[in-house]
Amino acid sequence: MHRALIVFLLFAVVSPIWAIGHNEQQCDAHIAGTFSYYKLAISRSKEWCYSKNKTGDAQCNLEYSVHGLWPQCDSGYPADCKLPSSQSEDAIDTAQIMDIMPSKYLIKHEWEKHGRCAGVKRSQYFQTLKSYYQGLHLPVLRRGSYTHRQLISLIIAQQPRLRAEHIELACDEEMRGPRASATTLDEIRICFNRSGQFTACTEKENSCSKLNKIEVRN
Repeated sequence: MHRALIVFLLFAVVSPIWAIGHNEQQCDAHIAGTFSYYKLAISRSKEWCYSKNKTGDAQCNLEYSVHGLWPQCDSGYPADCKLPSSQSEDAIDTAQIMDIMPSKYLIKHEWEKHGRCAGVKRSQYFQTLKSYYQGLHLPVLRRGSYTHRQLISLIIAQQPRLRAEHIELACDEEMRGPRASATTLDEIRICFNRSGQFTACTEKENSCSKLNKIEVRN
């Protein structure tokens, strides 16, 4: 074997940092299928309904609902990826998704903005989203004020394999409603590696961790 080829192969095997940097470049370029991990965004449905002054939506009867499953880079995320020319959008059973993601508009939007970047069939993307969510046990929170640490502890208590670094709390997700507030818990986000195991969220907004008190209003 040619010496230059041997050196190249050794470099590729023993240099994971090089590989990560290369993948990160592709991830930032919004190439479908190239990303580091998934972030499952879970809305507090009652807060969403309260902030928008809505009562009749199906979402308002749920404690939590899925906002989306987002492919993530180590910093930032790909979005609006194009499907490979060889891949078509296969059929999905929307009714099977509506029980945890009760909005046809949201299902369509999340697939177009985030799902295509996963590099898998549409049916597989939503199957993955649903299996990740259904494997979680999230706390029913009482009205009141909490610290960031208290909320993280309550979530971990329901899911022993979770660690603080696997969780992001969002407090500024819904700011357009008539009752919107930047101090309320809007979303719980859990990060998974591509094999479905909990992993660290390397990209965090940290909107809740900056607050002294986080409100649960409803």
